[in-house]
Amino acid sequence: MDTDGCVFTHRYKSKGKWYSYKKLYFTSLSKPLLNSFFRDRARGELQTQMLLSWLDDQDFGTPVVLVTHQVNITGLTNVYPRSGEVVILRLGDGSEFKVLGTIAPPQEVPQSQ
Repeated sequence: MDTDGCVFTHRYKSKGKWYSYKKLYFTSLSKPLLNSFFRDRARGELQTQMLLSWLDDQDFGTPVVLVTHQVNITGLTNVYPRSGEVVILRLGDGSEFKVLGTIAPPQEVPQSQ
């Protein structure tokens, strides 16, 4: 997915049975905060602080996947991911992130001629 948004697990109970499914979610509240500030680095610090504040206000309840850009990830974590690399984080107290790991992007396979 090459866009801004998040994926989360939606859970509900019906007739005594629990159901869950993955849900793709875009919101006007988070999307601008997940946009890249690569072309306007001057807004980077403010945008990062606003994103931290927004995250701190959320009660996700389940793991959430946020899709964003390298400059945002680096601003939040001081991790510099490669293009396509996934950074797995846990948000702790005081908007502090713990890096749990990374997933390398798929290796490009040279096409035969």
